[in-house]
Amino acid sequence: MAKKRGKKRTPPRSSASQRPSSSPKRKAPPRPAAGSAKAGAAAPARKPTRAERIEAAQRQQRRRRLVRRALVLGVLVFVVGAVTAVVINNRRASARIISRLEAGACQFDRESDDDEGQGRNHVTGSVGYQTNPPAGGNHSPSPAAPNVYENPPPDEQVVHSMEHGDVVLWHKPDVGPDVVDGLRAIADRYDRDVLVVPRASMRPAVAATAWHRRLLCPGFEREPLDLFVKSYRDKGPEKVPEG
Repeated sequence: MAKKRGKKRTPPRSSASQRPSSSPKRKAPPRPAAGSAKAGAAAPARKPTRAERIEAAQRQQRRRRLVRRALVLGVLVFVVGAVTAVVINNRRASARIISRLEAGACQFDRESDDDEGQGRNHVTGSVGYQTNPPAGGNHSPSPAAPNVYENPPPDEQVVHSMEHGDVVLWHKPDVGPDVVDGLRAIADRYDRDVLVVPRASMRPAVAATAWHRRLLCPGFEREPLDLFVKSYRDKGPEKVPEG
């Protein structure tokens, strides 16, 4: 009896191979035509018009003017600040000197004949000075030389010496010889800038004068008198160089 042959079974096909793909195919981007600009390339710069060039030049000129003005203003501020600092320092230094001059019994002042207008000219004849001893004003064309005088030269010549920067140490004629010796010792230290002159008409026993500055003392005080000479010699408005 013949055997029955079994039926051959074919394996089932996978579902993936049976189903069509659901994702659409991507299309390639179109290629730029020949001779066209590349993607992302900058467009050629536009030339500025004549009006734009004029406006740009004017803006540059305005900037330059502003920079120059700022520089000038900065220089002015610096100069004004420097001058102000110098003035303040000079005033403080002057105040310190005056404080030392008046540490004892001497008194400092700036009384003097006014040199405005006709107050600082060369004149002939005598001048009636308002301050005693004088410290400025009209004066003789010839100055008195630095010296220790026994007989006083004319006031007009002494005032001219102060205009040149000399300092005058005055004393009453009846002071003791130690006072005259002390004044002479100070004059010896500054023998090209100091006159020692007797003066009977003044009220203090001793005085020192420079141009527009005076120190009045009831007696001889070496330290303030020496400091006065040191501080105010060669400070006249017509300083004459030595030699």
